[in-house]
Amino acid sequence: MRKDNQTMAKIDVFFGFILLWSIVSTSLLVMQHYRHDGRMNTDAMMSPKNVKKRQSSVAQDGMGERNVRHGKRTHKQQHMTKTKNKTRQQRTLDKKKDHKLGLLSPKSSVSKTRAQLLPEEQYYNIHAASNEFPFTRSLKTFDTSNTFYLYIVQSTSSDESSSLEWNEVPWKQLVHNWNPSTTFDDLIYFGSAIQPPPTTTNNNNDIPSSSASTSLTKKLVLHCLPKTASTTLRDACKRLIAKKCPEVPQRHDPYGYRDPTEFYRAVLQCPEVHQFCVQGGDLEMNVIGYRGMELEEDDDVVVHEQKDEEKRKEFEKERSLEVQEAQNMDPVHFIHLVPFRNFNEWAASALKQIYVVDEKCDRINEMLEQCLGYRELYMELYTKSVLSGLIGMSLDVNTSSEDNNPWRKNEHHIVLYNYEDTDTIVTEMSNFFNMEPMPHTSTYLKGDRSEGTCPDATLERFHECHDDTLENMDAITDFEKELKRRRRDDHKMKKILGAARQREGRVRPKVRKQEDDGDDKDGSEERK
Repeated sequence: MRKDNQTMAKIDVFFGFILLWSIVSTSLLVMQHYRHDGRMNTDAMMSPKNVKKRQSSVAQDGMGERNVRHGKRTHKQQHMTKTKNKTRQQRTLDKKKDHKLGLLSPKSSVSKTRAQLLPEEQYYNIHAASNEFPFTRSLKTFDTSNTFYLYIVQSTSSDESSSLEWNEVPWKQLVHNWNPSTTFDDLIYFGSAIQPPPTTTNNNNDIPSSSASTSLTKKLVLHCLPKTASTTLRDACKRLIAKKCPEVPQRHDPYGYRDPTEFYRAVLQCPEVHQFCVQGGDLEMNVIGYRGMELEEDDDVVVHEQKDEEKRKEFEKERSLEVQEAQNMDPVHFIHLVPFRNFNEWAASALKQIYVVDEKCDRINEMLEQCLGYRELYMELYTKSVLSGLIGMSLDVNTSSEDNNPWRKNEHHIVLYNYEDTDTIVTEMSNFFNMEPMPHTSTYLKGDRSEGTCPDATLERFHECHDDTLENMDAITDFEKELKRRRRDDHKMKKILGAARQREGRVRPKVRKQEDDGDDKDGSEERK
């Protein structure tokens, strides 16, 4: 009887072990199933098709942006603000969910957000060059637009502290997904968060230890674009240069604003200036791909051979001196800051500014009949167009065989920021890279505008001309062809403008200031 009880006990233990093993195995299979199902759902959610669906939803929320009017906030605008805040909260929850699903590695310095890279681009094979935070990649390693990366910075400042959040995003993600309704949150959604390294204490402020590196002198290059606080930035840059570097020519625009040769002279002659403003959207303002000063040809005046030879000798002398100075100059790390603004909102604001200055819409309507730009409303001056040019400049340098170009030793990175945070970003970026902040970036200039704008039909015509261009825009690869196109359009614009002045009985003054007329591309702007 005792043996039978022992046998039964052994059988019970055996079956108990089998039962326990079955439970554990089943649990593991269930967990594996849910993990696989989570991966599939995330991949499906991030397919290009579903990304388009998400942007369509965003577009529906922003349908009223084309009819922007200043004044009391509408119910739809309040809803859009709530949606924007909800998007940020949802992004944080999604990251936590992805960690649980095993999609994010806590040890990785670059954690993937929900936005997955386009399947046709082999982004995962791109080498991340050893560089100081946050610039994990060197622009010099990119030779095609498919491999090009941009950086996005946003402020998370509060009353108690200030900090910057960094993301990197493949240019191709923006090429395929940037449309008229795209918001700043969408840009972050398409990128990947860059986690900062361990911090050190500097002047009682915690900053990433690598940001204190003195390997290369850093300069902020502020690309000024209409309707993105450019008037404020130009004024601040002009004051800064006048104070820190009075020996350079003082003009209406900051020295070096429209001429790359003067820009590099300013960098060389003004070592205490760390923030420089440049005309954004101008392909001839090629700071990244600069190859030295060029001899200006006078197409209107026939120059005698002797004078022409003297002019050439003087140019060669100045050119030789410039090259020598560049060779003796230490390399500089230029951080190009480009402001973002929603396309629909930007176009509506630019059109209102035209109405405020002209007090009518005759000229812009006539320009749009041929899809030409006027005053602030040039397609070439919108953020994505500017990025297209800057990336093209970078690729042109990287694929060039000019090994003797002394300006190639400089480093460049391109950073996008929200124009609404201009003051905060410029100040915190300066602090982050141990620069003295630039004063007067919080000043609102030309912010008060009279009521009224052009009819909706004018704005719709602009979108008919340029929406498709925006959505299909990639990096510029043929600069000569693009420059010729822009010069042709500029000639057409001036011809139309001249005829309009004659009809109006207006005589164009021989000497005029930019703020008096504003007919040039970078006319009067204000922050919002």
